[in-house]
Amino acid sequence: MRDIHKLIIPENPQIPERLYHYTSQQGLISILSSRTLWSTRIQFLNDSTEFRYTFGLLQNAIRERRERLDSLKSTLPVDKMLDLMAKGFESAHSDHIHVACFSETGDALNLWRGYCPQGAKGFSIGFQTTQLVDATPLIAFFLLPCIYDSRKQTDLVDLVMDDFLNQVIKATRAREGSSSFKGIVHTFFDDCVFLATILKHPSFWEEREWRIVTQPIPDTNNQIGVRPGKSVLIPYFRFEVVPATKKLNVEVVVGPTPEPELSLDSARTLLQICGCEGNVRGSTVPYREI
Repeated sequence: MRDIHKLIIPENPQIPERLYHYTSQQGLISILSSRTLWSTRIQFLNDSTEFRYTFGLLQNAIRERRERLDSLKSTLPVDKMLDLMAKGFESAHSDHIHVACFSETGDALNLWRGYCPQGAKGFSIGFQTTQLVDATPLIAFFLLPCIYDSRKQTDLVDLVMDDFLNQVIKATRAREGSSSFKGIVHTFFDDCVFLATILKHPSFWEEREWRIVTQPIPDTNNQIGVRPGKSVLIPYFRFEVVPATKKLNVEVVVGPTPEPELSLDSARTLLQICGCEGNVRGSTVPYREI
């Protein structure tokens, strides 16, 4: 992966003090007791169209540049290049990048509905971002905000696409070997996959999502696991947020529930049992299941 993240991350990013992860009762107990988070392989996220969204933008960019490519047919293997790019879109789905998802807001109706489908059994865990930044010391990862602005998305896709074409043109005119050309294509698809982890359809902007994005991790890594899904097994990468020598600092938000006082009390008990620092508060969202 190149320095594409420098195009995305501002020099002085305004990282929120806390980022919230929405989960179930079992998820809350597991995360607080183990001090670990599970980052899901990107192809297995809840929204099955998410990973394909960026590749749709890239395919549009290819079509927009087809006229330019056609004008270079005398000097470039255009058809071969487009074939490689099409195959690359398919093979990119095998990249084992994992993401853990968070939101800037800990009490949002759309997130309770979307990520806590059991209604009264939902929680959001507000992690200190300083602890998240210090996590996963054994792998390369980034903590990034998702990008919803369509203009910025197009600008990033254009930068990646034009950089790729310029490198191909330069390598071809310099009569460099096929290995150099394959290297350029490989780097291009690394950039595409990285973009796919943080470009989201503008309709999701209210989620205000941030993500921990890992480098590709092989299945041989001992922190890779598999959990049951609704229709398929879901691979994930587990990482420790804080070591056993430190206290996990969290704010737990109890989702909409018909038993708010009991829920708050039991969540405080869980924090105490797990040796966590922080506080518990209830949702103020007027939401109920009928």
